[in-house]
Amino acid sequence: MKSDIDIRNYLIPTVIIFAASIVAGILFAFFYPSSDGIILSFQQIFEPLRSLPKYKLMPIIFGNNLLTSFLAIGSGIFFGIFPIFVLVFNGVILGNLSYHVYLDKGIHYILAALLPHGIFELSAVILSCAIGIRLGNIFLNRLLEKPAPDLKQSFMNSLKIFIRLVVPLLLLASVIEVWITPIIVGS
Repeated sequence: MKSDIDIRNYLIPTVIIFAASIVAGILFAFFYPSSDGIILSFQQIFEPLRSLPKYKLMPIIFGNNLLTSFLAIGSGIFFGIFPIFVLVFNGVILGNLSYHVYLDKGIHYILAALLPHGIFELSAVILSCAIGIRLGNIFLNRLLEKPAPDLKQSFMNSLKIFIRLVVPLLLLASVIEVWITPIIVGS
């Protein structure tokens, strides 16, 4: 399917944006150690979720990630702004959080807490953002009357990828995050 091949052209820039955002988050945390207040604010917001039974927490995590990924695709048509925001915001937060956790618990804890579910979750989110940015590029090219694939067909192909790849990846990630990661990190 040609549209799948076209998405590959957007994956590397998407990964670069995300990786640069993680580095920015780490550097921000390094140069502004008081930025741990940002992380404490997030912890306070999400604290009520920690007391939920796992069977209730898993659908919340899955639903949140599913909505974010769907919006990254659907709103990507508006010049790819929202998918880029998702990448930068999540990268900066992840970098900042990782730096502060590293200081407190070390690199092994970060890897144990993030890698098992993060491989699947980040793959799904990055793929969704790449698709959204691609749709934004198609829309922009159409506006500028440059050659571009059919926007409606591209969106329909994007939804197929969302259903076939993103949804299962996010479901697997949420199951691992809720039931397996706590065993690995010992909490």
